[in-house]
Amino acid sequence: MQCIVINPKEDVVAVALEDLKKGQTVKTTLGDVSLVDDIPRGHKFALHDLNEGDQIIKYGYSIGHATCRISKGQHVHSQNVKTNLSGTKSYTYNKTPLSTLKKVDRTFEGYVRADGQVGIRNEVWIIPTVFCVNHIAKELEAYAREKLSGYEHVDGCYALTHPYGCSQMGEDQTTTQKLLASLTRHPNAGAVLVLGLGCENNNLSEFKKFLEVSDERLMFLNTQEVKDELVATALLILFLIWLIRQEEKVYLYQSLESDLSAAALTVCQE
Repeated sequence: MQCIVINPKEDVVAVALEDLKKGQTVKTTLGDVSLVDDIPRGHKFALHDLNEGDQIIKYGYSIGHATCRISKGQHVHSQNVKTNLSGTKSYTYNKTPLSTLKKVDRTFEGYVRADGQVGIRNEVWIIPTVFCVNHIAKELEAYAREKLSGYEHVDGCYALTHPYGCSQMGEDQTTTQKLLASLTRHPNAGAVLVLGLGCENNNLSEFKKFLEVSDERLMFLNTQEVKDELVATALLILFLIWLIRQEEKVYLYQSLESDLSAAALTVCQE
């Protein structure tokens, strides 16, 4: 296909899908067109003769009008087309009053974290500082899932792997660190193992600058600092599962008043 015509009933131009040469005959859905100009890829050519003032219809919509006579097969561009817009349109902002929302009282089960956030799941998350330990993280994920059946209040274990952290620098690395740090604070994570290698730019010492290291949900391990990383990390995962197994869901009351931004979560007695 050398060109495209989206709306054959209305379009007066075709769009070239490749560079086309003057004198070339192009097959279109409306018949053959012999080009009288070179047509660069993505540009338009006339499907039939157009008079000055005729509307230039492309994809079923007018994109302007012809400023002179345009022959069939001629290049249709800014040299012979002008917009129909006047360029003098003014805009105003009219504020619409907010409607009052209906009061809704609902309860849901959730996990209240030490920082006041509420999670709807209680999971163990493994967050690598660098992609080099992604495989170990996935091995741990699979190992942990084998052990979860006996723990009612642990909803899962997930390795949040990614392709970053090795030789990043400057703002690029900072972006990665901020994103990973935000995951460690997610309320659905009952416990988090931050898994490092040891030689990466985003090493644990640097990454901890973006973390709340006093958060009791966090544990850290550099795999280069232990003899057998799978054994060491497996023990940590078992400890984290044991640590959050006692977390119980509580009923929470959600009140939606007229302003959603004022919605509050408070712990209620069963």
